[in-house]
Amino acid sequence: MIFDKNFDKVLKMASQKYDISKIKYGESWKKMSIKDLQHRLVEEYMEWNHAVGTGKSTNEIYGEVLDIITVGLMLAERLRATQKG
Repeated sequence: MIFDKNFDKVLKMASQKYDISKIKYGESWKKMSIKDLQHRLVEEYMEWNHAVGTGKSTNEIYGEVLDIITVGLMLAERLRATQKG
């Protein structure tokens, strides 16, 4: 499995968070431009940075990191898909 199973629990949580957001937003990210996804990743980073800088709880910071992972995976998939053809 990926990374010798070191990140299974985190990736499972990111997947669950994605599934919840998919109900609300669908899979619109598949039609977003790569530039827009890159911008979204920066936004998620800024939200994480704000959470850390304002002393939010570990749970809130963890949620922001999961958002970064999820958007990063979306961006990686879009980049991978464009390399195909």
